[in-house]
Amino acid sequence: MLANAPFPMEPILGFGWVSIFLIIGLWLRAKVPLFRRYLIPACLIGGTIGFLCNFSGLLNATGLGVSSKTLQIIAYHLFNMTWVLLGLQKPIENNISGAGRGVKNTLWMASATVSTMALSLVGVLALGMILKYFGYTGPTSLGILVSMGFFGGPGQTMTVASIWEGATHATGYVSFGLAGASTGYLMAMVIGIPLMNIICRRYKRTTFSLASVEERRGYYGTSEKPVAGSQTTVTTAIETLSWHLGLGIAIYIAVLFIYGLLGKVLPPKAMAMLWALLFLVAMIMAMLVRRAMGAIKIDHLVCRNMNNRVNGFMVDFLVCATFISIQVGAVETNLMHFIFSCILALALTTGLLWLICRNVDKYGVESFGMLFGTLTGTISTGLILMRIVDPNCETPVARTYGFANILSFPFFLVLTIFANWEVVLGRSPWVMLFVFAAWGVVGVVVTLLTRPGKFFTGDATGMIPSSCPRENT
Repeated sequence: MLANAPFPMEPILGFGWVSIFLIIGLWLRAKVPLFRRYLIPACLIGGTIGFLCNFSGLLNATGLGVSSKTLQIIAYHLFNMTWVLLGLQKPIENNISGAGRGVKNTLWMASATVSTMALSLVGVLALGMILKYFGYTGPTSLGILVSMGFFGGPGQTMTVASIWEGATHATGYVSFGLAGASTGYLMAMVIGIPLMNIICRRYKRTTFSLASVEERRGYYGTSEKPVAGSQTTVTTAIETLSWHLGLGIAIYIAVLFIYGLLGKVLPPKAMAMLWALLFLVAMIMAMLVRRAMGAIKIDHLVCRNMNNRVNGFMVDFLVCATFISIQVGAVETNLMHFIFSCILALALTTGLLWLICRNVDKYGVESFGMLFGTLTGTISTGLILMRIVDPNCETPVARTYGFANILSFPFFLVLTIFANWEVVLGRSPWVMLFVFAAWGVVGVVVTLLTRPGKFFTGDATGMIPSSCPRENT
């Protein structure tokens, strides 16, 4: 249909189809009781519908089809851009006391995060070794794409998988990893919300129906609406939205320019490892830009709320594009490995976080919701689960997790290097196993040393959280 178009149309068709399925997702969220009950995001609903349409050939039948590769490229760059915007975000200065105060509590959450991720990786690596014993011929470390998809999201697993495909000239790794990320995102909602409600009932925590009518159906009515952000630029000069989006893209382009220069002097394998760190390098560059803007007194031009809206836009398009781009054939080839890896990653994540968070003096349930949602989905799903008991984000858990991400940075560096250890560098997966196990053990030790104290205290009515109100009767 577009054979005679004057310009290539596939990029805009990619964004176009993602937009259409996001709209369909929002409509279904408002109409389907199950989606309203479990607060399933429109990007997940629309992405699933888009995947089915793409898999069945319906998109191509319209004459406006788009390749999975194009959608993966869109998702890849959006993922890196979200880290740029996180780097531009100015931390909230707050003196709230409790679990979020001090380095100790931030260190506890960082070590809880690292130990859970590391031991999940150990589990799927051990699974790969067992499957090798029974005749599996693929990479032993294939399962880490699923585990990384759970806690790193589609962008991180796609980054590593694309490097694998480039190094081996094979296909299917990206779709395998994206399928894992999509499964994790689904588990964050389908398992996470009922699990949070069970925990709250078990320990008599007050729960909130996140849910105003507006939040359940997914859009606001004609009444008063929340403010999306403040204008920091004059419209006749430049729109504030254009300024925020342009600043983020400019920083990203600057990082790509630096990578282009490094590519001329570094060997291919070194550049492959560096490309895997692109999202972290982009975040560091954004933090430096924010510091520079603060030094010359213009950091007020970045509105925190507006920055969040731009970031949210990118996450919605990223997740939806990821779902649509999944190719079933790559999963079918290693179906049992995929299923076992998903089950193992989910079981380890749930069990470890439960053991860690049940020993926290304050905000243990909130911490469990935030960590479980984030380590199976994204930060947005973590916030959804946390808000079951903290609807207005009044506890310091979300802010503490933001700072904990910074302390987790060294682990992501190690992860990026050793994720490529077997497939790209051709080294023994046993080294990967021992390295991740060491990080897991250290993480557990630090978690035990820095924990705020016992989460539950007994009284006449049973095990009741000492810091939280009883359930209203």
